[in-house]
Amino acid sequence: MAVERLPRTSIDKPPSMLRLLGIPIASIMLGSMLVLLPVITEMPWLPPFGFMALVAWRQVQRNLLPVWIGVPLGLFDDLLSGQPLGSAIFLWTLGCLILDVIDRRMVWREIWTEWGIAAALITCNLTCFRHHLSWMPVDRYVYR
Repeated sequence: MAVERLPRTSIDKPPSMLRLLGIPIASIMLGSMLVLLPVITEMPWLPPFGFMALVAWRQVQRNLLPVWIGVPLGLFDDLLSGQPLGSAIFLWTLGCLILDVIDRRMVWREIWTEWGIAAALITCNLTCFRHHLSWMPVDRYVYR
């Protein structure tokens, strides 16, 4: 007697690699593109939405994105935001490396630890970016 196989539904299929990696990368890139919105501020300084999305994805799915993903995504952010080339590449890669070290050292983390790590990384990113801008002439950011 042959066993009849039922057709597979979408519930029991594993997600494709394009969908598995495409959604996080696309959401991080969309976060980086938020700087293109016409927001009028006194100083052209917005929170790093792309970096915040990267930290969120790395904390939700720890092994989904490789550690080196900070390099191409940081380059994309540098090209869009007008930062000096290499600043986001360095800061995003450093953030990914710090998250990787924390993932290897801390086996179990609770919600407050996750929030604390994310807050520390974002604060460090903003502080380093702010320090990076301090030596640049202001005329570059004044639109005439």
